[in-house]
Amino acid sequence: MDANRLAQEWRTAPIEIEGSLRARILAMTIEEAWGEIDSLKNFMDQPIFPELSKLADIVLSLPDSNAEAERILSIVTDVKCKKINR
Repeated sequence: MDANRLAQEWRTAPIEIEGSLRARILAMTIEEAWGEIDSLKNFMDQPIFPELSKLADIVLSLPDSNAEAERILSIVTDVKCKKINR
């Protein structure tokens, strides 16, 4: 990921996304909004925000909590302790 290009895209996004498009994106869920931003193309049919889209994919793929990992560790600990206690 090119950090300079990402910073440039971040600064130009409010300029590129304006008017009715901005209102439509603001009314969407986060996933839908980033999907819409990812689909924006320039006149040469190239993505306008490729680096922002990559960052959004990475961030949106992260779990929003560690509850699942804690649950698995709890199950493993319970099983391990039961075997040791036998």
